[in-house]
Amino acid sequence: MLVVSECLSSKNVLTLRTYMDDKDDAKSFIRKFGKFDDSYWIQGNRLNKGNSSRSHRKVESSKKNQKCDAFIDILIKIVTKGSKKNDEYLKRDPPLNTVIKINPFHSHNCGSADALKRLFIDPEVKSVFLKYFADGLSPSQAMKQNISRLRTLPNYIVSLANGALNPRPWTIYRLWHKYLEENYGSFKEPFERLEEKIPDYLNQGIHVVMDKTDPWVVLVVTPLNERAQKLKNSSEIIFMDSTSSCDVSMASVTVLLTATKGGAVPIGVLIHKQQTAVAYEKGFKMLMDNFPLCFNGLTYPKIIMTDDSMAEKKAIQEIWPQTTQILCIFHFLQAEWRWLMSSSSNILPVNRQQLMQLFRKAVYAKNHEDFQDVVNEINHLEGNQSFKDRFNENLKRSQEWSMSYRNENLITRNNQTNNYSEATIRILKEIILERTKAYNVVALVEFISIIWDKYCINRLLDFAYNRRNQKDYELQLTKMKSVDPNSILQIDEFLYKVPSSKDSKKSYDVNTIIGWCSCYSGKQGGFCKHQALLKQYYDIEFPNSPVTDSNERHKLALLALGIRDCPPKPFF
Repeated sequence: MLVVSECLSSKNVLTLRTYMDDKDDAKSFIRKFGKFDDSYWIQGNRLNKGNSSRSHRKVESSKKNQKCDAFIDILIKIVTKGSKKNDEYLKRDPPLNTVIKINPFHSHNCGSADALKRLFIDPEVKSVFLKYFADGLSPSQAMKQNISRLRTLPNYIVSLANGALNPRPWTIYRLWHKYLEENYGSFKEPFERLEEKIPDYLNQGIHVVMDKTDPWVVLVVTPLNERAQKLKNSSEIIFMDSTSSCDVSMASVTVLLTATKGGAVPIGVLIHKQQTAVAYEKGFKMLMDNFPLCFNGLTYPKIIMTDDSMAEKKAIQEIWPQTTQILCIFHFLQAEWRWLMSSSSNILPVNRQQLMQLFRKAVYAKNHEDFQDVVNEINHLEGNQSFKDRFNENLKRSQEWSMSYRNENLITRNNQTNNYSEATIRILKEIILERTKAYNVVALVEFISIIWDKYCINRLLDFAYNRRNQKDYELQLTKMKSVDPNSILQIDEFLYKVPSSKDSKKSYDVNTIIGWCSCYSGKQGGFCKHQALLKQYYDIEFPNSPVTDSNERHKLALLALGIRDCPPKPFF
């Protein structure tokens, strides 16, 4: 608090004598008292503000130079034995060591919008913007958020014109770049700053591991990712995809996902310089070195789905040779159609649709016999030799794309496309990064480990709190209205026979522990109408079913929050 002991007035200049500890007190006085559109400056032990000859940024041609006589001049004197001889005020207790001279009379309008916009940002408003940046908002988003906040205040019309409360864009962008440099270091050499932040991440339970040798790779595993590694689905099938240009250095992000009843969740995220086999191998090895049993206690997943990237496939084969690699059917068919449409295929336009239909027929053949019939039909085509050669080349790896092979050998939970990965990459680019590039790899780690992790947790909690509808489950039940639940036959503890909804003489085997049915929809471990009927009337928990009861919702909450923070089961 400023206590004025002496006050003198002469020729519009008010002179005050008071006590101040240091220059911070003087700055505080300037902020509270000064309503000028100028900044203050410090030279030695003198702090000035206003249009005096000593004030800075006052060139003759400046728009800010109104040649105004108003000023604030603060002089903090050093209290010594010699200075007390020449100043009576310094002999008092406490010594009045500060001289404040004020001319409050302006020759211009200080309340106009043009004058108000030139005010420097208020320290409290600056703190608000820094909090926005820490929460992941961009400068434009932060400005919009601040304007929305100001509109809730009384007299907001004047506040919106005030540069102290509503800073101009260049002020916010300068503050933003300063925030980036202080928190994330240089965008050219970011790893030194990342090494400094690794202990802080570890205190939050976030594992950040990096290899700076070319090509550099960074592994990010959050507590949520660690919990996802222990899910049964993590050993069954992993979805993988990469996206580039995620920061200014054009870094790539690769996600390894497992499916849950609340959508896909990463078990680990890789940030790397290049999308090469060497970079992928280094990243996969880094994951295995730090989390050797990250696939529900196994050292490798049974299945990994990719979109036919040769670099990814080569690295998977090198690190996890026992894993079955399968392709996203959508990307596989898309690549074939693009080839047919290209001039290099030498396929006549009139034949393209017919050949594509044959190719799709081969991909979607339900069993080995149907698949072999289509293969023979293609090989007996007249002409179109380039198409037949390409098909026979793909035939060598038919286990990666053939539905007949999947129906008879794999549990994919009816995941034939990489939709989980595609949706996850879209969330990263559009929601987390807001369609912009991160400042550098340090900022990218921050986005992934903090903001993206919170997004995944909130989505899982939506399902745990029963805020998402279960239309798919209800639709499956409506298909079985004609079936009497009493006609279901239990063979043993986990095996049941469920009658067909169309043919009463026909029944399907259902294994509840695996989540499998002998019908076409359930052959690959998908949740079918026969399993839905069992779940509804026998209250059986299936590993592949939607979230329908409190037990499953509690498990999702445990995944999202962990044991320590999760509410008790009755809450759900």
